[in-house]
Amino acid sequence: MAARRLRYTIILAVPLVCSIAIGLTLLPARKFAIPALVGLWILGFFVYVGSDELNVFTNRKYQNSDAVPSYQDFRYKAESLPSRNALILSFHPDTMVDDYKVLAYYRWVLSDWAHVAHITYDASGNLVIQSGLSTYAALDAIVDNSNSIWVIHNPQQTDLNSLEVYRNWFTQHFQICRRFIDTERSVIDYFVKIPIPCSLIADGRGFEIIYDNGVWLGGAELAQKPDQLAVYLWWLQSDEEVYAYSLQVFDDRGEKAQQLDAVISGDPVDARALDISSLPAGAYSVDLIVYDRQTGATQSGTMVSESRSFERAVELHRFVVER
Repeated sequence: MAARRLRYTIILAVPLVCSIAIGLTLLPARKFAIPALVGLWILGFFVYVGSDELNVFTNRKYQNSDAVPSYQDFRYKAESLPSRNALILSFHPDTMVDDYKVLAYYRWVLSDWAHVAHITYDASGNLVIQSGLSTYAALDAIVDNSNSIWVIHNPQQTDLNSLEVYRNWFTQHFQICRRFIDTERSVIDYFVKIPIPCSLIADGRGFEIIYDNGVWLGGAELAQKPDQLAVYLWWLQSDEEVYAYSLQVFDDRGEKAQQLDAVISGDPVDARALDISSLPAGAYSVDLIVYDRQTGATQSGTMVSESRSFERAVELHRFVVER
Protein backbone atom coordinates (compact mmCIF):
# COMPACT_ATOMS: atom_id res chain seq x y z
CA MET A 1 0.00 0.00 0.00
CA ALA A 2 2.79 2.41 0.90
CA ALA A 3 4.56 1.66 -2.38
CA ARG A 4 1.36 2.44 -4.31
CA ARG A 5 0.90 5.74 -2.48
CA LEU A 6 4.49 6.74 -3.22
CA ARG A 7 4.11 5.76 -6.88
CA TYR A 8 1.07 8.03 -7.38
CA THR A 9 2.72 10.81 -5.40
CA ILE A 10 5.71 10.78 -7.75
CA ILE A 11 3.44 10.69 -10.83
CA LEU A 12 1.35 13.65 -9.62
CA ALA A 13 4.27 15.68 -8.30
CA VAL A 14 5.23 17.20 -11.67
CA PRO A 15 1.76 18.54 -12.64
CA LEU A 16 1.26 19.77 -9.06
CA VAL A 17 4.51 21.74 -9.07
CA CYS A 18 3.73 23.15 -12.51
CA SER A 19 0.27 24.23 -11.36
CA ILE A 20 1.73 25.99 -8.34
CA ALA A 21 4.31 27.76 -10.53
CA ILE A 22 1.59 28.94 -12.93
CA GLY A 23 -0.59 30.07 -10.02
CA LEU A 24 2.24 32.14 -8.58
CA THR A 25 2.71 33.95 -11.89
CA LEU A 26 -0.99 34.93 -11.87
CA LEU A 27 -0.83 36.55 -8.44
CA PRO A 28 -1.06 40.36 -8.31
CA ALA A 29 2.35 41.98 -8.63
CA ARG A 30 3.10 42.59 -5.00
CA LYS A 31 6.67 43.04 -3.95
CA PHE A 32 6.77 40.44 -1.17
CA ALA A 33 3.82 38.17 -2.00
CA ILE A 34 5.59 35.57 -4.12
CA PRO A 35 8.75 35.29 -1.92
CA ALA A 36 6.54 34.96 1.16
CA LEU A 37 4.48 32.17 -0.38
CA VAL A 38 7.61 30.35 -1.57
CA GLY A 39 9.14 30.67 1.91
CA LEU A 40 5.92 29.35 3.48
CA TRP A 41 5.98 26.40 1.08
CA ILE A 42 9.58 25.57 1.99
CA LEU A 43 8.82 25.89 5.71
CA GLY A 44 5.85 23.55 5.34
CA PHE A 45 8.09 21.03 3.59
CA PHE A 46 10.57 20.92 6.47
CA VAL A 47 7.76 20.61 9.04
CA TYR A 48 6.15 17.74 7.11
CA VAL A 49 9.43 15.86 6.62
CA GLY A 50 9.74 15.15 10.36
CA SER A 51 6.04 14.55 10.99
CA ASP A 52 4.25 11.36 11.99
CA GLU A 53 1.91 11.88 9.04
CA LEU A 54 4.79 11.38 6.57
CA ASN A 55 6.04 8.33 8.49
CA VAL A 56 2.57 6.79 8.25
CA PHE A 57 2.23 7.73 4.58
CA THR A 58 5.55 6.11 3.65
CA ASN A 59 5.14 3.21 6.11
CA ARG A 60 8.33 4.25 7.96
CA LYS A 61 6.30 4.40 11.20
CA TYR A 62 6.05 0.61 11.12
CA GLN A 63 9.56 -0.09 9.90
CA ASN A 64 12.84 0.09 11.78
CA SER A 65 15.00 1.30 8.92
CA ASP A 66 18.04 1.72 11.19
CA ALA A 67 17.97 -2.03 11.76
CA VAL A 68 19.11 -2.54 8.16
CA PRO A 69 22.93 -2.60 8.18
CA SER A 70 24.63 0.22 6.31
CA TYR A 71 25.46 -1.67 3.14
CA GLN A 72 25.19 1.64 1.29
CA ASP A 73 28.14 3.03 3.28
CA PHE A 74 30.17 0.05 2.13
CA ARG A 75 29.12 0.73 -1.45
CA TYR A 76 30.13 4.41 -1.19
CA LYS A 77 33.60 3.40 0.03
CA ALA A 78 33.90 0.31 -2.17
CA GLU A 79 36.45 1.77 -4.58
CA SER A 80 38.87 2.54 -1.74
CA LEU A 81 38.35 -0.70 0.19
CA PRO A 82 40.74 -3.62 -0.40
CA SER A 83 40.07 -7.35 -0.38
CA ARG A 84 37.46 -7.92 -3.03
CA ASN A 85 36.10 -11.48 -3.16
CA ALA A 86 35.79 -11.53 0.64
CA LEU A 87 32.45 -12.17 2.34
CA ILE A 88 30.43 -9.17 3.62
CA LEU A 89 28.66 -10.21 6.83
CA SER A 90 26.22 -8.17 8.94
CA PHE A 91 24.78 -8.79 12.41
CA HIS A 92 21.60 -7.72 14.22
CA PRO A 93 20.09 -9.10 17.44
CA ASP A 94 16.50 -9.53 16.25
CA THR A 95 15.81 -8.18 12.75
CA MET A 96 16.06 -9.92 9.39
CA VAL A 97 16.92 -8.07 6.20
CA ASP A 98 14.58 -8.22 3.21
CA ASP A 99 16.06 -10.89 0.93
CA TYR A 100 14.63 -9.55 -2.31
CA LYS A 101 14.59 -5.77 -1.87
CA VAL A 102 17.82 -5.33 0.11
CA LEU A 103 20.17 -8.31 0.11
CA ALA A 104 19.59 -9.21 -3.53
CA TYR A 105 20.22 -5.62 -4.57
CA TYR A 106 23.48 -5.28 -2.66
CA ARG A 107 24.68 -8.70 -3.79
CA TRP A 108 24.27 -7.32 -7.30
CA VAL A 109 25.93 -3.90 -6.84
CA LEU A 110 28.71 -5.44 -4.69
CA SER A 111 29.28 -8.37 -7.03
CA ASP A 112 33.07 -7.93 -6.81
CA TRP A 113 32.79 -9.32 -3.30
CA ALA A 114 32.12 -12.97 -2.52
CA HIS A 115 28.62 -12.53 -1.07
CA VAL A 116 26.45 -10.45 1.30
CA ALA A 117 25.04 -12.45 4.23
CA HIS A 118 23.20 -11.49 7.41
CA ILE A 119 23.05 -13.16 10.84
CA THR A 120 20.28 -12.52 13.36
CA TYR A 121 17.84 -14.26 15.74
CA ASP A 122 14.13 -14.92 15.21
CA ALA A 123 11.34 -14.32 17.76
CA SER A 124 12.00 -17.73 19.33
CA GLY A 125 15.70 -17.01 19.82
CA ASN A 126 16.81 -19.32 17.01
CA LEU A 127 19.83 -18.35 14.95
CA VAL A 128 19.04 -17.26 11.38
CA ILE A 129 21.64 -17.01 8.60
CA GLN A 130 20.39 -15.20 5.51
CA SER A 131 22.56 -16.38 2.65
CA GLY A 132 21.87 -17.05 -0.99
CA LEU A 133 24.85 -19.41 -1.28
CA SER A 134 25.37 -22.77 0.40
CA THR A 135 29.02 -21.83 0.98
CA TYR A 136 27.86 -19.31 3.60
CA ALA A 137 24.56 -20.84 4.75
CA ALA A 138 25.93 -22.37 7.98
CA LEU A 139 28.45 -21.32 10.61
CA ASP A 140 30.87 -24.12 9.76
CA ALA A 141 30.57 -23.28 6.07
CA ILE A 142 31.47 -19.64 6.72
CA VAL A 143 34.59 -20.70 8.62
CA ASP A 144 35.60 -23.27 6.00
CA ASN A 145 35.17 -20.87 3.06
CA SER A 146 36.52 -17.61 4.50
CA ASN A 147 40.03 -16.51 5.41
CA SER A 148 38.84 -12.91 5.69
CA ILE A 149 35.46 -11.25 6.28
CA TRP A 150 34.03 -7.74 6.18
CA VAL A 151 31.69 -7.15 9.16
CA ILE A 152 29.01 -4.43 9.10
CA HIS A 153 26.81 -3.34 11.99
CA ASN A 154 24.96 -0.32 13.36
CA PRO A 155 26.37 0.34 16.88
CA GLN A 156 23.13 2.09 17.89
CA GLN A 157 21.20 -1.11 17.14
CA THR A 158 23.71 -3.89 17.70
CA ASP A 159 26.19 -4.57 20.48
CA LEU A 160 28.26 -7.28 18.87
CA ASN A 161 29.70 -8.57 22.14
CA SER A 162 26.19 -9.15 23.49
CA LEU A 163 25.41 -11.58 20.66
CA GLU A 164 26.18 -15.17 21.56
CA VAL A 165 26.93 -16.07 17.94
CA TYR A 166 29.53 -13.29 17.75
CA ARG A 167 31.03 -13.86 21.20
CA ASN A 168 31.14 -17.65 21.27
CA TRP A 169 31.57 -18.45 17.59
CA PHE A 170 32.82 -15.59 15.44
CA THR A 171 35.59 -14.31 17.72
CA GLN A 172 36.81 -17.88 18.25
CA HIS A 173 37.63 -18.15 14.55
CA PHE A 174 38.30 -14.57 13.38
CA GLN A 175 40.17 -11.56 14.73
CA ILE A 176 39.61 -7.91 13.90
CA CYS A 177 42.53 -6.30 12.10
CA ARG A 178 41.38 -2.94 10.76
CA ARG A 179 38.41 -0.60 11.12
CA PHE A 180 37.70 1.20 7.87
CA ILE A 181 34.47 3.07 8.74
CA ASP A 182 33.39 4.28 12.18
CA THR A 183 30.33 6.55 12.41
CA GLU A 184 27.33 6.79 14.73
CA ARG A 185 25.26 4.41 12.64
CA SER A 186 27.81 2.47 10.65
CA VAL A 187 30.88 0.46 11.62
CA ILE A 188 32.76 -1.59 9.03
CA ASP A 189 35.62 -3.81 10.19
CA TYR A 190 37.92 -6.24 8.44
CA PHE A 191 38.59 -9.60 10.10
CA VAL A 192 40.99 -12.41 9.25
CA LYS A 193 40.90 -16.01 10.33
CA ILE A 194 42.99 -16.99 13.32
CA PRO A 195 46.03 -17.52 13.21
CA ILE A 196 46.58 -15.32 10.14
CA PRO A 197 48.57 -12.30 11.42
CA CYS A 198 47.03 -8.84 11.16
CA SER A 199 50.41 -7.54 10.05
CA LEU A 200 49.59 -9.10 6.66
CA ILE A 201 47.05 -6.35 5.94
CA ALA A 202 48.61 -3.55 7.99
CA ASP A 203 48.42 -0.05 6.58
CA GLY A 204 51.73 1.10 5.13
CA ARG A 205 52.72 -2.48 4.38
CA GLY A 206 56.36 -2.97 3.40
CA PHE A 207 55.96 -5.90 0.99
CA GLU A 208 53.90 -5.11 -2.07
CA ILE A 209 54.12 -6.29 -5.68
CA ILE A 210 52.27 -5.01 -8.73
CA TYR A 211 52.58 -7.42 -11.65
CA ASP A 212 52.56 -6.21 -15.23
CA ASN A 213 49.48 -8.36 -15.94
CA GLY A 214 47.42 -6.47 -13.30
CA VAL A 215 47.78 -8.95 -10.44
CA TRP A 216 48.42 -7.07 -7.19
CA LEU A 217 49.95 -8.66 -4.10
CA GLY A 218 49.35 -6.40 -1.11
CA GLY A 219 51.33 -8.27 1.51
CA ALA A 220 53.12 -11.46 2.50
CA GLU A 221 53.89 -12.93 5.92
CA LEU A 222 55.68 -16.18 6.82
CA ALA A 223 55.77 -17.98 10.15
CA GLN A 224 58.10 -20.88 10.87
CA LYS A 225 57.27 -23.89 13.02
CA PRO A 226 59.42 -26.99 13.61
CA ASP A 227 57.70 -29.00 10.87
CA GLN A 228 56.18 -26.40 8.57
CA LEU A 229 56.50 -22.91 7.16
CA ALA A 230 53.19 -21.04 7.09
CA VAL A 231 52.81 -18.63 4.16
CA TYR A 232 50.12 -15.93 4.12
CA LEU A 233 49.50 -13.88 0.97
CA TRP A 234 47.10 -10.96 0.50
CA TRP A 235 45.93 -10.68 -3.11
CA LEU A 236 44.34 -7.27 -3.70
CA GLN A 237 43.60 -7.82 -7.37
CA SER A 238 43.61 -10.79 -9.72
CA ASP A 239 41.60 -12.34 -12.53
CA GLU A 240 40.01 -15.25 -10.72
CA GLU A 241 41.51 -18.64 -11.57
CA VAL A 242 43.49 -17.24 -14.51
CA TYR A 243 46.82 -17.11 -12.72
CA ALA A 244 48.59 -19.38 -10.25
CA TYR A 245 51.64 -19.02 -8.07
CA SER A 246 54.53 -21.23 -7.04
CA LEU A 247 56.36 -21.18 -3.70
CA GLN A 248 59.81 -22.65 -4.20
CA VAL A 249 62.31 -23.39 -1.42
CA PHE A 250 66.03 -23.38 -2.23
CA ASP A 251 68.96 -24.41 -0.05
CA ASP A 252 72.18 -22.42 0.31
CA ARG A 253 73.61 -24.18 -2.78
CA GLY A 254 70.72 -22.97 -4.94
CA GLU A 255 69.13 -26.40 -5.27
CA LYS A 256 65.34 -26.67 -5.08
CA ALA A 257 64.29 -28.46 -1.89
CA GLN A 258 60.52 -27.92 -1.82
CA GLN A 259 57.71 -26.56 -4.01
CA LEU A 260 54.03 -25.76 -3.62
CA ASP A 261 51.74 -24.48 -6.40
CA ALA A 262 48.26 -23.01 -5.96
CA VAL A 263 45.66 -21.11 -8.00
CA ILE A 264 44.98 -17.45 -7.20
CA SER A 265 41.22 -17.56 -6.62
CA GLY A 266 38.45 -16.99 -4.13
CA ASP A 267 39.34 -15.37 -0.83
CA PRO A 268 41.92 -12.57 -1.17
CA VAL A 269 43.76 -13.85 1.89
CA ASP A 270 45.59 -17.05 0.99
CA ALA A 271 47.02 -19.35 3.67
CA ARG A 272 49.40 -22.19 2.74
CA ALA A 273 51.88 -24.39 4.58
CA LEU A 274 55.18 -25.77 3.29
CA ASP A 275 56.26 -29.07 4.84
CA ILE A 276 59.82 -28.58 6.06
CA SER A 277 59.93 -31.58 8.40
CA SER A 278 62.19 -33.55 6.04
CA LEU A 279 64.59 -30.73 5.21
CA PRO A 280 68.12 -31.19 6.51
CA ALA A 281 69.64 -28.54 8.74
CA GLY A 282 70.78 -25.44 6.91
CA ALA A 283 69.81 -22.06 5.47
CA TYR A 284 66.97 -21.75 2.95
CA SER A 285 65.16 -19.13 0.91
CA VAL A 286 61.59 -19.00 -0.44
CA ASP A 287 60.85 -17.59 -3.91
CA LEU A 288 57.45 -16.56 -5.27
CA ILE A 289 56.61 -16.99 -8.96
CA VAL A 290 53.27 -15.98 -10.55
CA TYR A 291 52.39 -17.61 -13.87
CA ASP A 292 49.59 -18.02 -16.38
CA ARG A 293 47.76 -21.29 -15.73
CA GLN A 294 47.19 -22.14 -19.40
CA THR A 295 50.48 -21.09 -20.97
CA GLY A 296 52.77 -21.43 -17.96
CA ALA A 297 54.31 -18.05 -18.81
CA THR A 298 55.86 -16.44 -15.73
CA GLN A 299 54.84 -12.87 -14.91
CA SER A 300 57.09 -9.85 -14.42
CA GLY A 301 56.36 -7.00 -12.07
CA THR A 302 57.60 -4.32 -9.69
CA MET A 303 58.50 -4.39 -6.00
CA VAL A 304 56.70 -1.24 -4.86
CA SER A 305 58.73 -0.49 -1.72
CA GLU A 306 62.03 -0.80 -3.60
CA SER A 307 60.81 0.54 -6.96
CA ARG A 308 62.58 -2.47 -8.43
CA SER A 309 61.45 -4.43 -11.45
CA PHE A 310 61.89 -8.18 -11.83
CA GLU A 311 61.30 -10.67 -14.62
CA ARG A 312 60.31 -13.92 -12.91
CA ALA A 313 60.89 -14.66 -9.23
CA VAL A 314 60.85 -12.65 -6.00
CA GLU A 315 62.47 -13.77 -2.77
CA LEU A 316 59.86 -13.80 -0.01
CA HIS A 317 61.76 -15.07 2.97
CA ARG A 318 64.90 -16.66 4.38
CA PHE A 319 64.89 -19.18 7.20
CA VAL A 320 67.12 -21.66 8.97
CA VAL A 321 66.35 -25.27 9.86
CA GLU A 322 68.05 -26.63 12.96
CA ARG A 323 68.15 -30.32 13.79
